[in-house]
Amino acid sequence: GITVGSAVLINKYRAREHDNIPMLAMDKFAMIQGHLPLMISTRTLQLGFHGMLYDEIKKAGFPSICALARPPNAKILFVTNPIHVRYIFDTNFQVTQKSKVMQERFQELLGDGIFASNGAQWRFHRKIASRMFSTRNLKNYMFDTSIKNTHSTISKLQDLMNQSKPIDMNDLLGRFTLDTFCEIAFGQCINSVSTYPKQHDFGVA
Repeated sequence: GITVGSAVLINKYRAREHDNIPMLAMDKFAMIQGHLPLMISTRTLQLGFHGMLYDEIKKAGFPSICALARPPNAKILFVTNPIHVRYIFDTNFQVTQKSKVMQERFQELLGDGIFASNGAQWRFHRKIASRMFSTRNLKNYMFDTSIKNTHSTISKLQDLMNQSKPIDMNDLLGRFTLDTFCEIAFGQCINSVSTYPKQHDFGVA
């Protein structure tokens, strides 16, 4: 009984190929785990998931849509054709909404904002966000803010050079981006460049 029951459960929840969407890396597809071994392989750890994914999509001839599978009988779809991407995120957005699983999984990170909402709530967030990227804002506030933060970053670099201290340019430029984006998006500069090389609470979060 236990053996039969286990076999039934395994068969029910094992990874399966998609019915009509091309599967990537079928030479690495396991009957039960699907592509899970590939996703956690040494190669994937070295290349990163997106590096591995690009390699497999390239090998497949860049299909416009493709999939990987993992248990429990789940498919991960990847859309690469710009026309299809536009269909999903623009022209027919109401048909391709975010699932409840996605919303629950990313609730802590995305909340109910534009990246996790649907319908009227999404349109509300989009309307607010679109104002931020108006031509007027691009010509004035965004430009002026970027220039101001560029000057402050250059000033910080000069101070560090005068002190003959090593400079982590990746960290410093990341702080410049964070300061500029926060000020443009929320009207508040968090001044993370000025605190370099100390960790900034917002940047760590």
